[in-house]
Amino acid sequence: KKLSADEVNKIYAAILEKESEKALVHKKNVYIYQYDNDNKVIKTNLGEYSTVGYDMSKWEQQCATIYTQSSICTLPANLFDGELVLKNIWCIGYEDGGLNICDKGLMASLKSDLTSGKEYENQLVDIVLDKGNIAVVHKKTDLISGKVLSIDSSHVELSGQQVYEMEKGAPVYRLYGEVGASDISHVMVGYDGASFAIEQGRVTAILLNERVMAKHIRVLINTTGYEAKFHQSVEVTSTKDYKVTIGDNETVYPAGQSYKVNKDDVLSGRITIEPSVGGLLELKSVERAYGNPSYHGTLEINSLPEGLVVVNELDVEEYLYSVIPSEMPIAYGLEALKVQAVCARSYAYSQMLNASFAQYGAHLDDSVSSQVYNNSKECTESIKAVEATAGKVLYSGDKVANAYFFSTSCGHTGDSGDVWIGGGSNKTLKYLTGRLQTAEPKQLRLDDEAAFQQFIDDVDAYDFFEKDVNWFRWTVTMTKKQLENSINANLSSVGSLVTMQNKDGDFVKADVKTIGKLKDISIKNRGSSGVAKSLLVTGSKAVIQVSSEYAIRKLLGNIDVAITLKDGSRTNQAILPSGYFYISKSVNEKGKNSQYSFNGGGYGHGVGMSQNGVKAMCERGYSFKKILKHYYPKTELKDMY
Repeated sequence: KKLSADEVNKIYAAILEKESEKALVHKKNVYIYQYDNDNKVIKTNLGEYSTVGYDMSKWEQQCATIYTQSSICTLPANLFDGELVLKNIWCIGYEDGGLNICDKGLMASLKSDLTSGKEYENQLVDIVLDKGNIAVVHKKTDLISGKVLSIDSSHVELSGQQVYEMEKGAPVYRLYGEVGASDISHVMVGYDGASFAIEQGRVTAILLNERVMAKHIRVLINTTGYEAKFHQSVEVTSTKDYKVTIGDNETVYPAGQSYKVNKDDVLSGRITIEPSVGGLLELKSVERAYGNPSYHGTLEINSLPEGLVVVNELDVEEYLYSVIPSEMPIAYGLEALKVQAVCARSYAYSQMLNASFAQYGAHLDDSVSSQVYNNSKECTESIKAVEATAGKVLYSGDKVANAYFFSTSCGHTGDSGDVWIGGGSNKTLKYLTGRLQTAEPKQLRLDDEAAFQQFIDDVDAYDFFEKDVNWFRWTVTMTKKQLENSINANLSSVGSLVTMQNKDGDFVKADVKTIGKLKDISIKNRGSSGVAKSLLVTGSKAVIQVSSEYAIRKLLGNIDVAITLKDGSRTNQAILPSGYFYISKSVNEKGKNSQYSFNGGGYGHGVGMSQNGVKAMCERGYSFKKILKHYYPKTELKDMY
């Protein structure tokens, strides 16, 4: 028997209702804002769904019933003429016959029989649609604000010991400039520029009311040796009298007297420690290169199940005072330190918007995971460099540039998309492109194996800025057994970037515990700058591919094998110095590989600014502005404030 579409839908709906607990397909009533014909996607109040080829252009700006499986619209059923509620909508304004709205970035004009809608302009609302027209509008008036102490997708903590659960998918609206959608990463920790809509004790929407001109930064302080984020105990003192605040209780301690907190202490909330004007807080429970570190600003202590979290909040410029000597030798001179100051400030501001440490109530941390802070003490030279560049950052368009930096190049920097390829976009930012590190504006392609080997071997081919730096060239030589042991020992630490060859010859994700006996190893793929992007390792038990320069360096590292530097001196570390190397092999009397040498250059990831390159350029008379243009093309130096 032939069935009409209506009959099929009724039967299908009945089956779904009967088997709802087992169903992978679900019936949903949605408002369809847009149909993207190029990508065959409908954009609805419940999210985006691919339409498996259905032309749904006639369904735009209408209520409809659809069947979905995950993010696929498996079948459009019919137009829906019942009631549909659009939740947490930002109403932009009212025009005759409708409301202009923003729903998580989707703009629409909804039909309305309202005689006036002015009272809903610039309001967060719920809208009830009936037969596609606005029937009722509910204003959301329960809004709170306060200094954000920590935030993630599940909760937000505000000043005054207020913690709220975050509703899944809660929209974030940017209300300054051009109204539109934003995301949780733009809710600035340490500031009160956002409002939160509350329903039944949960945050259902976030409103970003103004662009934050951030002048204070929040830094997560690691334990001694940067071993952990969580402290077992924290001991603080001050050069001047200081105040300890817990909730509404304040206690003043004299200069030099210690205040101590242990992990197992029962705390009634976040602890804030603030010195008198001009005082510095000393963290006696932590050791850095110069001893117990001292901090400007305040220290906050928060108790989490894993231990105590310490956050230092201070002025950005004061933060830079002890980033610069921790990241670059003071002996490099003022002009080089000015380059470092601009890069460090730019990096800090870009990380403020990145929200990597927002769950701990911080913008970044004090280790190499962000940029090293307060491992070396602030000094006259670092303060001068900060003051000489006060407020200056690099911009790419209307965004602060990610001014990455590293120690030493191999004579060529790398494209960011070639270096950071694990778990993210491979797109290279236009200001983080690789270039030859000489005064000559020459373009090279080093992804060919022979071309790269020649580049590494012929150190006199160009007048390299860093030709006299020891890390400019290096060699690591291992026996077959040493390399085999290194790979098997380090596999677990790079597991997420390892794929294994299956029986069909394809490389697939797998939990590889060991490669067995090493048979061979080679660079499978290089970036245009020569950086190793993927490594092929053949073992008796597995053939694996490892992606990203850092994972490759980590896999091949061996603390017990010396690294020979350019001048013949030797040192040891648990990771290869850089991803810019080629492999040479020696065979024994039986013609089998017995020894492997990794011949390379540079130290660090190779993206952005080379610190030793800056030193060399300063010695050649380059100004800090010209150096910034060299390392970050297509950026502009602007005042942040």
